[in-house]
Amino acid sequence: MTIEEAIREAEELTPDQIDRAVKIGWLGKLDGQIFRDIISTHERDEGTPDSFTPYDQYTDPDTALLAPAPHDEMYLFYLEMKAELTNKEYEKYNNSAVLFNQAYMKYAREYHRNHRTAEKGTHHRF
Repeated sequence: MTIEEAIREAEELTPDQIDRAVKIGWLGKLDGQIFRDIISTHERDEGTPDSFTPYDQYTDPDTALLAPAPHDEMYLFYLEMKAELTNKEYEKYNNSAVLFNQAYMKYAREYHRNHRTAEKGTHHRF
């Protein structure tokens, strides 16, 4: 799923008046978290990025998000959750937060299961 696809699908499911640049920033924060907490703690496959640069309004909208299908639905839950929080729709927010957290944890577990944990240095400098 790309940035554009995530925003478009989220807007179809839950229309709102939130600026696109804000949503791109939200996606950048989420992918930054995914990179920092999940990807960077494991050995990298070929094609896995070595670093992450947060998205902003200048990022190509066709940029692929880090979590592949079927885990990409977490982006829709995340955008919905953030929009509901912004609009102070707390009951809806709570429901979306549960769905997002379940999707995020499912992705994290599967990633961990399929990728070796990166070895940390075992040597000490004195």
